[in-house]
Amino acid sequence: MDQSTMWDAVHAERRSLARDLDGLSTDQWEAPSLCPGWSVHDVLAHLIGSATNTVGVRPADGRRAARLRPYERPGGGAAPSG
Repeated sequence: MDQSTMWDAVHAERRSLARDLDGLSTDQWEAPSLCPGWSVHDVLAHLIGSATNTVGVRPADGRRAARLRPYERPGGGAAPSG
């Protein structure tokens, strides 16, 4: 698979995930995920962090991707680490 085809597939999967998550209620976002101690929101924050820090991927201008701030829940509690 060439890189163009691979990135087309990656972007299609990301759009599909966004559509799946678009209508979630607050309760659904805070629901436990299959990862012990992590909510659905925590898992998505982890996926976003992984996507923005993908090794070998740089913006067109050659700069490194900006690192995300650690995710913080409304009310001040940090997301579980690990």
